[in-house]
Amino acid sequence: MNPIDPTRLVQGIRLGDEEAVRHLVEAYYAPILRYLFRMLQDHQGAEDVCQEVFVRAVQRIDQLRDPKGLKTWLYRIAANLAHDHRRRPKETPVAAVPHTEALTGEFEAMRERLYVAELLQILSVEQREVVILRFYEDLSLADIGEVLGIPIGTVKSRLHHALRRLRAHVEKDEEEVASDAVRGSRAYPSHVG
Repeated sequence: MNPIDPTRLVQGIRLGDEEAVRHLVEAYYAPILRYLFRMLQDHQGAEDVCQEVFVRAVQRIDQLRDPKGLKTWLYRIAANLAHDHRRRPKETPVAAVPHTEALTGEFEAMRERLYVAELLQILSVEQREVVILRFYEDLSLADIGEVLGIPIGTVKSRLHHALRRLRAHVEKDEEEVASDAVRGSRAYPSHVG
């Protein structure tokens, strides 16, 4: 079953073929988990929700009308479960402190990833969903509309407003860094360092 033929995969799952379920998970678990982590910013929550996505997908495989839409359907399940997860009361996670003595290069890369993650958090949930699905999960605008159950015009609008907001925030941060560099203080925006 390599490359993935969604029609055969769905047929196998409908027939109770455990090998087909294994192929489903192997093919889609990592991208769905990445999407959920970016949406939830919580490793354990993303793992839990991701597992539930695949349980629901297998249980409700008969509800999938067109097997060619399997990927989009999985993202839609993930988006719905992520919304449900965000509505639940939150526990305060204990942050792990990385050992950074000999990892300066990795530390800088981590700092950049944290900055991008923080940037995404300035967006509304609706805008963040569209940005993550478009730029991290590489879905088309039409597929994003299908995943989120919204018209393509709404997808375009959310994406436009999100990018405008991100651009303005980055420009503001760059101005702060330049201003601070002239004064000789810090090298990163205050919320990053």
